[in-house]
Amino acid sequence: MRPQTRYFVQGAAIGGIAASVIDMIIQAIELHDQRLPFWDNWNYNQTFKNGITGAAWGGVIGLAVYEVKQIQESNLPFDPNKHLHNVLMSASIKNDPVILNAALNHRNQIATNLNSVFNNKLADSPTYFGSTVKGTAINGNFDCDIFLPFKRESFGTLEEMYMSVYSTLKKDYKGFEVRKQKRSIGLSVSYEKSDLHFDIVPGRAIGDYRYDKSVNLFEYHSSVFEENSLIKSNVEIQSGVVRNRPDERKVIKLFKVYRDRNYLKLPSPVIEHFVIEAFDRRSYNSTSLFTNFKYCMEYMADKIERNGLIDISNTNNNLLESLTNSDRSCIRRQLERDLSRIYENKRYLKDIYEY
Repeated sequence: MRPQTRYFVQGAAIGGIAASVIDMIIQAIELHDQRLPFWDNWNYNQTFKNGITGAAWGGVIGLAVYEVKQIQESNLPFDPNKHLHNVLMSASIKNDPVILNAALNHRNQIATNLNSVFNNKLADSPTYFGSTVKGTAINGNFDCDIFLPFKRESFGTLEEMYMSVYSTLKKDYKGFEVRKQKRSIGLSVSYEKSDLHFDIVPGRAIGDYRYDKSVNLFEYHSSVFEENSLIKSNVEIQSGVVRNRPDERKVIKLFKVYRDRNYLKLPSPVIEHFVIEAFDRRSYNSTSLFTNFKYCMEYMADKIERNGLIDISNTNNNLLESLTNSDRSCIRRQLERDLSRIYENKRYLKDIYEY
């Protein structure tokens, strides 16, 4: 919740409760003077109306307090780069080593088990990929991804491959939630009041997997109105998207935090590809985290409603097809609103990112 919203909500709550209590006290005194029992004669409609009025005034006062606080702080020193670096530090998955180590240990055990079960059918050992390998994972919202590369001749169909992996996970991981997902099988388990998440992605080699790493993935659709299908992918290319791009990785993590705090439907692959594209098409270089992040916000706001965003690992895959026009419009409006406030005062970053 943004500070502005929090001030409004807290003010409204305080105002509403205070007005309701005061009204009840006044009614209690009046009824006592008339020697009438309170609960039998209490005008709760009046209390409710006064509570609503009090909440409205409380919300207005809360916003006024917020604005005064903003004015008071507007001339104080503020380093946007330092603030964003602190955000990254607070979002690091290393901040909770117990959970991270548990997740990695579970991931290793799952991979070892699947390698043993499907050994004769695999073109290579299970591969770790995704945000934890790329260095773009954020604390509190990351999956450990495992890719299973099956031989070209394994299974009669891609659906058989997918269902075989799903059945194995259901059988071997009774304490886990096992669910079918679009291109993967998801596993979740509770640990230390947190949830550990794993995505197992089975793929079948198109040619010589050890040479080109190209595979076909099964696309599962739960809707009866959509047919299951396949899509070509390349895990090696996916994993290398942000290799040797430390500045891009930082911006990608900032966008993930931004997405989660604003409840935006913005898949991680879309974030990654927009950030990479923005950096590649920029006419200048900068080591400023704030400059890079702001530039990528501007770029995404300008491009999110275009027709396509091509997947680097599969040029036939348009990543924007995963977003509706409404989703994209919502993202653009949120970015434009925040950019407008940042242009007015860089300190607005403290509203976007609290840590």
